[in-house]
Amino acid sequence: MMFLKNFLVSAIAFAILDFIWLGFVMKKFNLRHLSEIGRIVDGDFQVHYGAAFIVYILMSLGVVIFVAPLAGSSVVKAIGLGAFMGLLVYGVFDMTNMAILKNYSWAFALADMAWGVFVFAAVSAITVWSAVKFNNI
Repeated sequence: MMFLKNFLVSAIAFAILDFIWLGFVMKKFNLRHLSEIGRIVDGDFQVHYGAAFIVYILMSLGVVIFVAPLAGSSVVKAIGLGAFMGLLVYGVFDMTNMAILKNYSWAFALADMAWGVFVFAAVSAITVWSAVKFNNI
């Protein structure tokens, strides 16, 4: 039950933070940098929700299986481990795209990697804090 609670906290936190970041904060930047390769119709991204759902499952599993157990009850450790995991996950994604896609910009890749570091750190902290607060750890 603890695993499921932590997984749900992680998935919800990822979804909320990504919704704000992608839908509002970085929308124009993303449209500008991904206009040649993105699913864009009438100036908006057309999200493939099935694929997005799988992404959130995988990222949440990463936090719950790898970050939270190593962090224990330490939110500070969760932040550091989460940031590192975000760098790995987003770094592999962005550098693979840089290697194989035309017009995938360094500006976008670096901004996206920075977001990965932040969002994984934040979600990891929220997940561990929630587990400690509600006695799951």
